[in-house]
Amino acid sequence: MTDKQPTGQSLATTDGALIQLSRSIAHPVDRVWEFLTDSDQLGRWYGTYTGEPGSGEVSLTFVESPDQEGKVRIDDCSPSERLAVTLLDAPGGDWTLAVALEADGDEATSLTFTQTLSDFSGAGDIGPGWEYYLDRLEAVLDDRDADSVEWAWFHPAMVEQYSVNPS
Repeated sequence: MTDKQPTGQSLATTDGALIQLSRSIAHPVDRVWEFLTDSDQLGRWYGTYTGEPGSGEVSLTFVESPDQEGKVRIDDCSPSERLAVTLLDAPGGDWTLAVALEADGDEATSLTFTQTLSDFSGAGDIGPGWEYYLDRLEAVLDDRDADSVEWAWFHPAMVEQYSVNPS
């Protein structure tokens, strides 16, 4: 077990829940971008894609479920600044995700991840999942094995932090 601290929160909005995580990553912005957009690098911590990103849609296979492929629509791709996608047919409906990057000097990157959910009920489980994946991203950036990151560090420990009460 570890004493990981959440790097984000969920907020109630008029449209549903907004999950937002912020990280300072000790790697240059272009290197972080590569691990978000290059299929081989993305596959080291999250999943690989096939297809041509320039077409606006790719197929994604997650490391956690290699036998299932999902469609991803690319909504915005501003190199080394912003990537916004929609995971089509995700559990509970489409998931809209965005990652914003900002150089923090020459050797660090400020990363802000957001996901909007139309339903409040899943935020408590989904937020810890993104903490898990962002830790996996940082592990591979640091040349460590992504599988050294354990799901039990995040869930159920962070469920309360990410749960949203819409009232």
